[in-house]
Amino acid sequence: MRTYSLYIQDTRYSVSTLDFATARDERRVREIALQRLEDSPNHVAVEVWSDDALLFSVRRAVGPSDAVA
Repeated sequence: MRTYSLYIQDTRYSVSTLDFATARDERRVREIALQRLEDSPNHVAVEVWSDDALLFSVRRAVGPSDAVA
């Protein structure tokens, strides 16, 4: 298991919210990031970091689907 840092961009705040997730691999932490994105309509993006490296980000879509990876 590994701990990842999640930076959640929220329309209500000027600074991203920091959250942590422990997951067995990047596929699972991507699922967690997508869930965090869906947790609130104010969440517009989630960046996933491991140590000091950005692994990926997910953003809310502007079209018919809710999220894109």
